[in-house]
Amino acid sequence: MSTILVNNVKSYTGDTVTISGSNILVHGNTTLGDGVGTDIITVKGDITASNSMTISGSIVPSSGAGDISTLGISTKKWNTLYTETLDGGGTIGVSSSLNMSGSVYPYIDAPFQSFNLGSPTKHWSNLYVSRSNSIQIYTQTISASALPTSEAAAGTNELYTISGSQLPFSGSITDLNAISASLFVMIKA
Repeated sequence: MSTILVNNVKSYTGDTVTISGSNILVHGNTTLGDGVGTDIITVKGDITASNSMTISGSIVPSSGAGDISTLGISTKKWNTLYTETLDGGGTIGVSSSLNMSGSVYPYIDAPFQSFNLGSPTKHWSNLYVSRSNSIQIYTQTISASALPTSEAAAGTNELYTISGSQLPFSGSITDLNAISASLFVMIKA
């Protein structure tokens, strides 16, 4: 192997310097570009890093590739994403559980916006609410304590509550006591 010691490499003609080889090793700190902000570094292949990468700027998809670029692939996933804000302009899919330790808010606060939780063809199964035992929809509050307490007192397609002791369950005393102490919200068909 030969060694060339140089301070600067410039193109003899034109603007392109070509370095070819099956493996090119660069040791030490390496700077690509002059930091002015107009340099474009293009990689036509994969970049493999066997250690951490520290980036002080942004990682941005190339122009027009925003709808096809991915971060990771189905067989090579990232483990944990630490971020202050996650802004998805389309659909964010979660195939497992999504655990939240804070609140979930719409992107903007405007009355009568068309933000949905579920859709006519994709329904949530159960809604578990604790503490206040109420649900607020815009300016209206649905409170379990304000609903009719029997099916007979409710109108068609209206909610009503019954206590667990009114349900015809059988089982262990522990299970029956837990059910009897609960309040269930039903809908009259």
